Amino acid sequence: MQIKAIVEFSRRIFKKEMNRGAKFTSSYEVFQHYGPMLRGLQQESFFAVLLDNKNRVIKHIEIAKGTINSCAVHVRDILRLALKEGCLSMILLHNHPSGDAEPSREDRELTDRVKSACELCGVNVLDHVVVAGNTYVSFADRGLI
Repeated sequence: MQIKAIVEFSRRIFKKEMNRGAKFTSSYEVFQHYGPMLRGLQQESFFAVLLDNKNRVIKHIEIAKGTINSCAVHVRDILRLALKEGCLSMILLHNHPSGDAEPSREDRELTDRVKSACELCGVNVLDHVVVAGNTYVSFADRGLI
């Protein structure tokens, strides 16, 4: 119980609230901000960080919460929220509780579907960051997006 309390306390200390208008300039900054929040979760959680025309944060939204090794994410839910908030670009973000940040085939396919759907509506998907423990993988850094 003490270890769980320490982990939760640490997550709360290190979780910085991203102010509206703040700007990420790299995948590492995304990882630094969201890593502490995501690394201790026991189930996959999928987020979208919605950005304005100057890539400033409008807000971040949890799209779905899943199981230890999967998370059912629907493109329509992401697109609906993006359009509702008036974002022009976004960063996709989720965790892998397994500790392996390597994107799965499903992660790559979902990213492609979201990117295609968003392009039709004038929304740019800048990156998809997968967080696992103290490491991460950026689709943009790998040229996958």
